[in-house]
Amino acid sequence: MKINDITLGYKAFVTSFVMKSACKYYLKLSKLNTLSFPTSEDNKKRLLYLHIPFCFSFCSYCTFHKFHFEENTARYYFKLLRKEMTIIAEKGYNFGAMYLGGGTPTVLPDELAKTIDFAKKLFDIKEVSCESDPDHISSPILENTVDRIDRLSVGIQTFDDNYLKMIGRYEKFGSGEQQLEKVKKIIPHFPIVNIDMIFNYPGQSEQSLLDDINKVLSAESSQITFYPLMFGNEKGFGIKNKEGYKSLKTEKNLYQLILKEMNREDYLQRTSWAFSKDRAEIIDEYVVDNDEYVGLGSGAFSFIGDTFYVNTFSLREYEKLVNNNNISIIKGISFRKHAIKQYRMMVDIFGFKFKHSFPKAEFGLLKLAGAVKKNNNKYYVTENGKYLLSVMMSEFYSGMNEIRTKMRSKLNTEDENFSASHP
Repeated sequence: MKINDITLGYKAFVTSFVMKSACKYYLKLSKLNTLSFPTSEDNKKRLLYLHIPFCFSFCSYCTFHKFHFEENTARYYFKLLRKEMTIIAEKGYNFGAMYLGGGTPTVLPDELAKTIDFAKKLFDIKEVSCESDPDHISSPILENTVDRIDRLSVGIQTFDDNYLKMIGRYEKFGSGEQQLEKVKKIIPHFPIVNIDMIFNYPGQSEQSLLDDINKVLSAESSQITFYPLMFGNEKGFGIKNKEGYKSLKTEKNLYQLILKEMNREDYLQRTSWAFSKDRAEIIDEYVVDNDEYVGLGSGAFSFIGDTFYVNTFSLREYEKLVNNNNISIIKGISFRKHAIKQYRMMVDIFGFKFKHSFPKAEFGLLKLAGAVKKNNNKYYVTENGKYLLSVMMSEFYSGMNEIRTKMRSKLNTEDENFSASHP
């Protein structure tokens, strides 16, 4: 092992430890008055995030907020979601872009189309991004989403059948080869298609990852995103209990392989994780390009001003709040200016940008670690820095997953349904 490899491994360990500690220190939720969500008195075009918390079945690694799909429940949820959109509009908010996540936002294509159309009428939305899975990228999905969605993100995760079986997606979506053919067919129908991939599975070899890289490149999608495997503490995720599920040493080696293989003329690296063709600014981590965003729907997050807001995870409480003309937030965290600067520094540099005023001490440490350097009076992110920022962002998202886990742990069976009186 080279000296610089040892040094980078040590820096990654320290980065991981510091970010875990920071998340535990900062991400402490407190109860909020649900009427306290601020009104907007400016013309700022924020991002609107809509959370659709329904899946036909669950993946073993996923900690996102979701319930098992039931059609009547999901249809009523979409209706409430559109009502919540009118409430936020009455508070003066406008949005230039919208992101639909889940769960599986495409569980009801007709309701999804109705919601997108409603949002475009209500707000000044110019760009719509939406998540999907390999089974929801064909008719009738296409009939309801083509010409409505500008950027479709399809979660493939891996083409390795062994890992597909490990994470519970082989039975759901078929073999790696079958999923590859599905995603190839969808690409011509949307302006931008992103393929999500995961690396650093337990015991994953470089050859396994190389096979994944070659197969995803053969699809020729607009964008490819490689995420390191991440977890929260929620029980029932079988992978978590496997020995060596999160090896920083292996993660570093696999990440460096990704950088090597994606160093191509037809793809340009946009963040530590995302590689895009030709067009700028087509990434899916919406927090990178948006200082503020509003999340609607059960389990959604918002960041406005100096406060991070968390919506209720209970469907029953969500129904009550929205029907009483309230935004569905129930908890939040207010941050001091220095903490916000730290956060903006992380997401900016993760996205290879230096557009904000960074805290001097923390930015100095990144320079000392060799994560950023200056050339011709402009800073840039080094190859080692890309990995350190990947570790940093991974721990940040794991911290957010901890919030989801804590919020979901308080749910009971009644919270998984609306009141019996709903239409």
